[in-house]
Amino acid sequence: MAINQITIEGNVGSDPEMKFTHDESLASFSLAHTPWSKTKGEGEPMWFRITFWGRKADSVMDNVKKGDKLLIIGSFKHSTYTDKEGVSRSSLDITGNEFAILPRNAKNSAPQKTEAEVAPW
Repeated sequence: MAINQITIEGNVGSDPEMKFTHDESLASFSLAHTPWSKTKGEGEPMWFRITFWGRKADSVMDNVKKGDKLLIIGSFKHSTYTDKEGVSRSSLDITGNEFAILPRNAKNSAPQKTEAEVAPW
């Protein structure tokens, strides 16, 4: 059995968008994670596409907005594609399982809201 799990903290780069399939809703948004190291300081941001499905998508739409700092736990998939200019690109797409909204100005602080507090089910 393979384990495919990622935990990532970052800033929401776009307001979530709601879409619907034939039987389920999904909410997706971009997230910027900026790595930091003691020797180099802050690095270049890495962008991820985050998707939540079903009830969790509804919770995202009700509570998440551009600029929020989130902690996300989910699974990931690496994909490659060719952009409009014909340049080969790659992306890491994350399907979220859980999220927590973090304070914007304090590192290593407790979450402001967890998904369970936002929409307990």
